[in-house]
Amino acid sequence: MNLRALGILEVIVSGVCFGFLGYFGRLAYGQGIAPGELLSLRFLISATVLLVVFGFKFLLTREWGLRLSWREILDCLGLGIFGYAVFSSCFFFALQFISASLTVLLLYLYPCFVALAAHTFLGERLALRDVYALVLSTLGLVFVVGSEFQVTSGVGIALGLGSAVVYAAYILYSRKALQKTSAWASVFYIQIGAGVVLALLNFHTPLRPVEIVSQSWPLLLLMAIVATLIAMALFLSALAKLTSTEVSILSNTEPLTGLVVAALLMGERLSPLQYLGGLLVLAGLCLLALKKKPVLDKADSV
Repeated sequence: MNLRALGILEVIVSGVCFGFLGYFGRLAYGQGIAPGELLSLRFLISATVLLVVFGFKFLLTREWGLRLSWREILDCLGLGIFGYAVFSSCFFFALQFISASLTVLLLYLYPCFVALAAHTFLGERLALRDVYALVLSTLGLVFVVGSEFQVTSGVGIALGLGSAVVYAAYILYSRKALQKTSAWASVFYIQIGAGVVLALLNFHTPLRPVEIVSQSWPLLLLMAIVATLIAMALFLSALAKLTSTEVSILSNTEPLTGLVVAALLMGERLSPLQYLGGLLVLAGLCLLALKKKPVLDKADSV
């Protein structure tokens, strides 16, 4: 398997793992866990799991896999604090003012922002096939999320767009700054940055996280490993093998997986329009995946 094919596989699997977030979130909300609390514990537990794994590795090999330069650590902490923490907060606050469908649609405008910014500022070539794939997947997503758009305040629209802009910036900076950095080590420090900041914002007493973990640890652990640790590491690894635009478009496997999970595990009925949307998203992904292109443009080669 060449690097491009491996990168495509990584981002698709990453999107599938991320796609279970809605399912895990609904189960957690049913157990009385607030969105901010869930976000905080999601990152902190995932970072703890990774620390334990690397701790065992150190005992066996005497090699510390989380060692990065101070510059790389600061980059990762910044991505966690100003990237994940901000974009996820914007997303959940937007839900207070606009419908979930519109919030998801606004967030998934980020591939458009990534494509334009990567072409303008990073010199990534935007081929005609990339444009077709972007249009197909975006149109498909419109059908997938449905038409139940409700807006009670323009603040919600601003927050939804803000989540897309911040996530696009997170992808672009990660692609530039962490291309030669271990994906697992990067994820650890990103999660520490996001988890600590979100915990400070959402927990007012240390007893609350202890209470939540003691009651819901199986769900939290599964969410931390599958939909956080594995998903984030594969995503960052794919960014070192593909262009930012390709990764962001292929990430549409996340809402597509969310749709399938909702139908199979939550008993939600899908409309014919949503089935059509899913097919359009898949068509866009296939169009992009079948493109023959070097792993990196000449300008990006090492």
